[in-house]
Amino acid sequence: AGNFCFFSKKIPLQMRGKNEDKTAFSKSFAGIQFLLTKMKPLKNDCYFNTTLGAGIINLSTDWKYKNIDSDEDKSLNISTLDSSFGFVFGKKLKNKKEIGLNIEYHFTPFELDEKLTTAIGNQFLRTNLVIKI
Repeated sequence: AGNFCFFSKKIPLQMRGKNEDKTAFSKSFAGIQFLLTKMKPLKNDCYFNTTLGAGIINLSTDWKYKNIDSDEDKSLNISTLDSSFGFVFGKKLKNKKEIGLNIEYHFTPFELDEKLTTAIGNQFLRTNLVIKI
């Protein structure tokens, strides 16, 4: 499973570059996870699905620097592990369609990346509406 999200509000982050420290602002994050799932059928075509995930997440910032190997501007990003536990409560509809609600708890220790000097939260709860068409 993969995820991608833009932030509606930019979060200031104290960052450590090769030659300088400065404040950068978060732009978006993207990640990929491998999930283990276990589905339990319920009555009336409903189901309860538990998930356990592990992967990598990357938080991009607006801090640009010159790449030595090429003349391109590169962004300074933060990468860390992403582990999660969650569940989906859903209902199967006609023609293999489904609808459900997904709730996941994520633990992402951003402090593992030495470029980040700001202490930011390393836990979050995510909810999603799941629609399979």
